[in-house]
Amino acid sequence: KDLQLVRQMQPFIIKNIDGLVEQFYSSLYEEPSLIETINQHSSVEKLKGTLKNHIVEIFNGVIDQDYIEKRKRIAHIHVRIGLISKWYMCAFQSLFQSLSKIIQDSIENKDCCIQVIEVVSKVLNLEQQIVLEAYDQELEVVKKSTDIAKMKIRSNVTQATGNLASISVWRASKSASTTQR
Repeated sequence: KDLQLVRQMQPFIIKNIDGLVEQFYSSLYEEPSLIETINQHSSVEKLKGTLKNHIVEIFNGVIDQDYIEKRKRIAHIHVRIGLISKWYMCAFQSLFQSLSKIIQDSIENKDCCIQVIEVVSKVLNLEQQIVLEAYDQELEVVKKSTDIAKMKIRSNVTQATGNLASISVWRASKSASTTQR
């Protein structure tokens, strides 16, 4: 029932998608580090297109394995580019506020409007849960990989130190035997 309600809102969202996306990115410009991160790995224009598709997909009214896997990929990308989870959360809050405004402008009946906003909140909350769980899992993988690399470096340093000590002992004994002659 909730997903059917979300699907019924899709035409209103599509009608307002350009303004929604512009509003979303205008709020990101208030944080220069976010724009710097975006520009290092992509472009705002490219991401605007991606966001349009993403939002329309949210309002397809379908949450299946493909939907979930796409959200997990989003998390992996965010970890890879160094986007911290608090910025993701803030961005989603901004998106929810914009969506709520579109819903309020599109639905005259107050009770129905509240119901739709609650449903959209649930869908966005589910999306955040999926992304943040995958985000945490990906961070754990990165941490383990980093820990393994650190252990290898320590092992190499220990081995190199042992080799240098052996060479020093060998040179010292050779030098001592040469001096005794």
